[in-house]
Amino acid sequence: MFVLNKLRKKLMITLAAIAAVLTFSMPAMASTTIDVSQTVIWSPDPNEYVVPDGNVRYMTQSELNGYSDLYLLIARNEFYARHGYIFNDQNIARYFNCKNWYRGTVSSGQFSTKVFNDYEKYNIDLLVGEESRRGSVTTTIPWVDNTPKSTVKSTGTTIDVTQTIIWSPDPNAYVIPDVSSRYISSGELSNFSNLYLLIARNEIYARHGYIFNDQNIARYFNCKNWYYGTTSSKNFSDAVFNDYEKSNLDVILTEESRRGSTVTTIAWTN
Repeated sequence: MFVLNKLRKKLMITLAAIAAVLTFSMPAMASTTIDVSQTVIWSPDPNEYVVPDGNVRYMTQSELNGYSDLYLLIARNEFYARHGYIFNDQNIARYFNCKNWYRGTVSSGQFSTKVFNDYEKYNIDLLVGEESRRGSVTTTIPWVDNTPKSTVKSTGTTIDVTQTIIWSPDPNAYVIPDVSSRYISSGELSNFSNLYLLIARNEIYARHGYIFNDQNIARYFNCKNWYYGTTSSKNFSDAVFNDYEKSNLDVILTEESRRGSTVTTIAWTN
C-alpha cells in the first residue's frame, strides 16, 4: 500500500554506497541521507542494462569481480528478458517491468534457450559459473519498500544497496485507491507531502491512460501494472473524469496552491 508521510514528519534513510548501485560496482562505502517524503528513491533506470553489449561480445571473468551477487542474478536474467521471457518470480518481474525495452511475450513453459546467440550462451554460462564459485544464495531481487507508519517521527536505516534494490513504486498500489468513487476532503490531505499531492493529482490522469510528457512522472507510472498510456496530452480531454474525480482534482490543486508547493515533477535519486 502506498504510504503517505506527514509533511512535518520526515523519514530519513541512510543509504550506503548508492554509487555502487548506479554503476553496478562496489567502490568505497559512502553515506547519503535522503528525505523520502519528498523524493522517490532509486528505481531501475528504465533504459539501462547491466551488460548493454552482452549479446554482441564475450564477457570476461575479471569484469565480474565488480558485480555483487545481486547483479550477477540480474545480469543473467537480463539475457532472458531481452528475448521476452515472462518471469514467474514476481520480484524479478517487477524489476524488468520497469524497463522500457522489456516486453514479456513468452511464458517460461514455452521459452526455448535456442533463441540465445553464441555470445549470450557463453555469457550466461560465465555468470552461472561465477555464482556457483561464490556459492551465491541470491535467487530473487529483495526490494525495500518504503512503508513507514505515520506515527514514526524519524528513523535511520543503513541499507547495503549492492544487495538490495531500493524502493520503487509498488506496481499495484494507488496513492488514493478509491479516488474515482468518493469525494476526498482537504483534511485528509494534511498527511500528504507536496510530492504525494503531485502524484495523487497525476494519478487521476494516469487512470485514464494519459501519456505524460514529463519523463520523471512517466517513469513512475510506467512501473504501475494498472497503467496503460494510450492518449497523448494533445488528445486528452478532461471530459473523461467523473464528478468524484473532478472534485478531487480541485481539492488537491487547492491544497497545492494553499501551501505554495513548488513540486512539479518526481525527484528520483538517480
